[in-house]
Amino acid sequence: MRRFARFGLLLLATLAALPAMAAVPLMETLKGERPIRLQSLDIRTEVRGSLAETTVHMVFANPNPRPLEGNLQFPLLDGQQVTGFALDFDGKLRPAVPVDKPKARQVFEEIERRGVDPGLLEKTVGNNFRLRVFPIPARGTRIVEVSYSEALARNGNDLVYRLPMNYGALDGFTWSLRADGVAALPRASGALGEVSFVRDGRYGWRASVQRSRYQASGMLDLRLPIRAQAQVYTQAVDGDTYFVAEVQVTDGTFRPRTLPGKVGLLWDSSGSGSGRALAAELALLDAYFKWMGQGEVKLVRLRDRPEAAKTFRIVGGDWSALRRELETTVYDGASALADWKPEAGIGEYVLVSDGLLNYGPREFATLTSAQRLYAISSSPGADTARLAALAQRYGGRLVSVTPTSVESAHQALLTEGPHLLSLGGSGVADLQAETNDPRDGVLRVAGRLLAPDAKLDLVVADDGKTQTMRLPIAGDATEHPFAARLWASYRLAALEANHELKRAEIRRLGQRFGLATRETSLIVLDTVQDYVRYEIAPPAELQAEYARLRDEAEGERIAETSSHLDRVAKDFAEKIAWWEKLFPKGKPPAPERPKKQVAASGASNASGASNATGNVSGTTTPNSPVVIENEANGFRRQLSSDGDGNYRFSQLPMGTYRVTAGGQSRTVNVSIGTTANLDTVEVVGNGHINPIDVSSVESTTVLTAEQTAALPVARNITNVALLAPGT
Repeated sequence: MRRFARFGLLLLATLAALPAMAAVPLMETLKGERPIRLQSLDIRTEVRGSLAETTVHMVFANPNPRPLEGNLQFPLLDGQQVTGFALDFDGKLRPAVPVDKPKARQVFEEIERRGVDPGLLEKTVGNNFRLRVFPIPARGTRIVEVSYSEALARNGNDLVYRLPMNYGALDGFTWSLRADGVAALPRASGALGEVSFVRDGRYGWRASVQRSRYQASGMLDLRLPIRAQAQVYTQAVDGDTYFVAEVQVTDGTFRPRTLPGKVGLLWDSSGSGSGRALAAELALLDAYFKWMGQGEVKLVRLRDRPEAAKTFRIVGGDWSALRRELETTVYDGASALADWKPEAGIGEYVLVSDGLLNYGPREFATLTSAQRLYAISSSPGADTARLAALAQRYGGRLVSVTPTSVESAHQALLTEGPHLLSLGGSGVADLQAETNDPRDGVLRVAGRLLAPDAKLDLVVADDGKTQTMRLPIAGDATEHPFAARLWASYRLAALEANHELKRAEIRRLGQRFGLATRETSLIVLDTVQDYVRYEIAPPAELQAEYARLRDEAEGERIAETSSHLDRVAKDFAEKIAWWEKLFPKGKPPAPERPKKQVAASGASNASGASNATGNVSGTTTPNSPVVIENEANGFRRQLSSDGDGNYRFSQLPMGTYRVTAGGQSRTVNVSIGTTANLDTVEVVGNGHINPIDVSSVESTTVLTAEQTAALPVARNITNVALLAPGT
């Protein structure tokens, strides 16, 4: 049985701007385990213009006598994007780096089995995320830090920033604000009470609040007066300059829209549909068809294959026949959400679904320029990112509805305002809008800047009229630390409609901009040797050591390859000499066996690195801390002994270590293929080194002219390549 218990963490209030909710335990542990406690919290908010980044610094305390693995699951609202994740090692935070999602999960689970400290943040469905942390030490603490960014909503002349505060009892709490580009004094209300703001420059403000023994609850509501002129921000990343432009196109009000006389209703009837809030969906459709008044509806049920369309007439807003048909739906089968054909003459499609697609074609149907698509979602686990991207592509919007939000959903479905038709300009490229409909009257557009004095053109339709808006984009605009990632998040949102067909681009964006996406996760590893072992580029602080170890490993690989080829040539020459010898020949010469070697870096490849290690185990006082250190390279690891006083450090690179347990320190050498005993410390090593790099599907080698001349094969590329290790 595993000696590390698991716990689940539901972190809804910490990261998502949700309405106030009843206080609930942040962590659920296994039966019999004492709850993990959020001990202290430090929240830092940085606002630049209308863009904000929130960093949540959490200290978790584990009161149990054994280490626990944490699973933190949390949703973010539409428009919010995880921008960072860090985990503490020996009191210092180490930032995560992006890795392909399958590889990240494999590495995390392999390292976890070795009893060391990985952390993994991955995107699940829609805008939901899961964070895995291992371990939170027995009767100890662990620091987790997560950052997310968002574009702030507008209310009149104010930007609105909301921060939920439902954390319960905390030993310590700190909130700080740094806001730039704000026209006048900010105003705070709700949680935290009165907040004092200090001016910092012409348009800057600062604030800080500290509490001890604090019962956190409610919501912090912060209002930031808007500067009137259009805002443009730039950021240079890896030789490219990205910009974000904010253009006020309306006062944020919308007017009722006119519905077409012929509508297509796409009703998701797959098995997952039974989990939707069907009553809320029907209530929303009731308002929709009453507003329609007269018309025709073609109903298509979507399962593993689409059912034949059924036609219903709407007369005087009466849609009772269609409603009865929907109420009799049996929800079963897979979801082939893209397996239907648009019909000419239908002016608008309404897709009612959770957005999950697990069967059939992946490419969504293509509508004409005269057809719109609105999506309705009521499921908590819906793939809202896909639904929003589909609706945006075809001139509509995603409308989320719950039993308590039918009225606001009604307004979103049946009103309209200015709509972005196209983007263009000079000196700009890779243009991407946040949405085609202004949010709170503002259109946000991001792109790449090609010239110092560029122009951005926006073609906007409003109430049957078309207007072209031109905005200058200067290369010396205000520098913004979020601009590049904001462009990446807009591009990723646009790719969600058919993300299965865009996996390569999603992966490239996630890796370049350090984002958790459908194809990339963020991972933190314990030692630089782990980054080398799994060929994961580390954060900046470890890159120099990482490069040194990689160079050493490559040198060893080249030397091993050369030695291998020399042995092949020597063995072949001896065999030829034996064949040419007159009888009696004696026994054929035995091939030379390579001597066991130890890679100096301990990380020449995935197989060799994992085998060129040793273990240190011993006994001490039960449930007490044990520390092992290698002063030569700065390696340090800490764990707690179990209830019987036993402890074990596994997968240690060879070297000299100092073990501190029970107030006493001992020195022990970890070497390969030997067993050493020092008081209660036992060292066990494994002497096998596999010369084949099984961490990569690539097999390469370099031949000298002398080696090529001595090869016992025909001089062609196929036969020579087969001599490389692993072929």
